[in-house]
Amino acid sequence: QVENAVYKVHNSTLTRHSPWFARYLSQPDDNILAGWQYYETRRGEDLWIHWDKRDIIHVPPRVRDEATGAWILHGVTTAQVDAFMSVLYPVCAPRKTLPLLRPNILLSDLVTYDVEDQETWLEILKLANIWESKSVRKLAISRLKIPHVYSAKALLTFARNLQVREWTRAALIHLCKRPLLPERDELRELDKEDIILLCTLRATCGDDEDQINVALDEYFNDEDVK
Repeated sequence: QVENAVYKVHNSTLTRHSPWFARYLSQPDDNILAGWQYYETRRGEDLWIHWDKRDIIHVPPRVRDEATGAWILHGVTTAQVDAFMSVLYPVCAPRKTLPLLRPNILLSDLVTYDVEDQETWLEILKLANIWESKSVRKLAISRLKIPHVYSAKALLTFARNLQVREWTRAALIHLCKRPLLPERDELRELDKEDIILLCTLRATCGDDEDQINVALDEYFNDEDVK
C-alpha cells in the first residue's frame, strides 16, 4: 500500500527483481515500520512517534495493514511506484485506488514503457537503488542521459548518490580538464575519497582524457574487487 492506493502485485515478481522486497515481505506481519519509536505517557497512553516525519499516532504502525492485508510502503509516491511497476508489468499500474477500482491501462510502447520524460526515469532509478533491483536499475540508466546540472562538482555528487559510474566518469573528466581545482568551499562538499581521486588524476594524467579514462578503468575495476 502506498499513500491511499493498494497495489495488487505478485510477490514472486517483486522478490525476483528485488532482494529488498524479498527481505521485506518475509518479515512477520506485526513488525513495526522503520523509524517509529514507542513511548508511554504518564497517563499510560501508548504513542508511536516518527521524529523525521514529525508524526504521532496512537496505534502501532505495523508493516502490514490489518484491514486490507497490504504491505505498507513509506517514503514513496504512487506516481513513482506506477512508473516502476510499468517496467515490471505489461500493464501499467496494477492497483486499485480505495475505495474504487482503477482500470488497468495497457502499455502502448514496450520499448519506452510509456515513460517519456527523463525525470520519471530518474525516479525509477532512485527506487531501483532503494529496492536493490539491478535489472530495473540497468534499464533506467540506459534510458537516462547525463543530467544537465549547474557544475561538474554537482554532477559528481549526484552521480555518487545514485551510484552511476558513467556520470561519475564524466564529472571527473570535466574536473580534471579544468585549469584549476574546484574552490575550497566546493571541495568541502565532496567526499574525501573523491578529492583524493581527483587530485591523483590531475597529478598523473593532467588533462589527457585518454589517460584519465585508463586510470578510471583501473579505479573502477579495483572498486569491483573490494
